[in-house]
Order: sequence, then C-alpha cells, then structure tokens
Amino acid sequence: MGHQFRLLLLILVTAFSAQSRAESVGPISLQAGQKITGLTLPTLDNDFGFSIDEQLGHPVMLLWAGECSRCSADLASYERLQQRYASAGLITRVIWTTEEPLLTEAPQTDLPVLVYSNTITNAWSVEPQPAVMLINADGQLEYLFAGKLGRSAKLTSRALQHMVAVQDNPGSIN
Repeated sequence: MGHQFRLLLLILVTAFSAQSRAESVGPISLQAGQKITGLTLPTLDNDFGFSIDEQLGHPVMLLWAGECSRCSADLASYERLQQRYASAGLITRVIWTTEEPLLTEAPQTDLPVLVYSNTITNAWSVEPQPAVMLINADGQLEYLFAGKLGRSAKLTSRALQHMVAVQDNPGSIN
C-alpha cells in the first residue's frame, strides 16, 4: 500500500515568531517529505515539555486535538498505537489547542498532553483540527490526517505500520 497512504497534501500551518505573537509569519504550507522543525510546547503543568527538534532518530505522532471536549474516547486508539510501536521508538504527544485553558477541560488520556496557545513562542499549529501528523525518524512529515480522530485511527495505524517497516528496512522500495 506504500505510496497510497503517503499524503502529498498541502496543509496550512500558522507560524509564530520567537519574538512576539504580533510578528506572525502567517500561513505557510507543508508537504510530505518536508523537514518539521521549530515546535516547542509546554506540558499541562507549564513545564518544558517537548521540542520536535530533539526527537530526531524517532518516529513521532502528534495528535492535534483542538478544543475537543469529546475526543478522550477517540484517544484510546492512539494509546494502543503508542503501545504497539513503542519498541520502534515511537514518541506520541497530544497537543491541546485552547485559548481558555482555565475554562475548558483538557483531553483525558494516558498520553502526554502539551498545550498550544498563540501566545507561545517557537510554536506553530495545524489547521484544520483535529489532525494527526506522522513524522519519520529523519524529522520529515510523512503523513497528515485531518478530521475526527476516531475516523483517522485506521489510516494512522496503517501509516505507522508502513513507517516502521521502512525504518526497519531503509533500502526497501515501497
């Protein structure tokens, strides 16, 4: 199935400069194969939580949950995927995007939850949300699935299976 699942979609990404939110670069596009850099987000506890630049050498699954008040049930599928591919080095993070963290409830999951806000420097977001981004061990975008997390779970499972197979057999042809 290889290239069938490889999405060559352009996605909108809103980039924010490290200096100020007022200096937003605006929408930029990402393509499959493009290097993913410049994302640093805190955890729910406001601790430094995650920098995409430090994940090279590991496949990464980013679950952009938006303000999903009902996505916790859908996240169980992704918890199972994380467990299944942990031995391949998979790193999974849920990114909760909210403008009112004190007024809305964070997703309930066993996966680490990061917080995105447009006031955070060194961050960008994906639109539309929810969305699943799969980044290979070389730091390149492999897949993007936008839409309800529950509907994307099977595609994500197949894409991870393909990514891990390619990672384990780098000389193989898809």
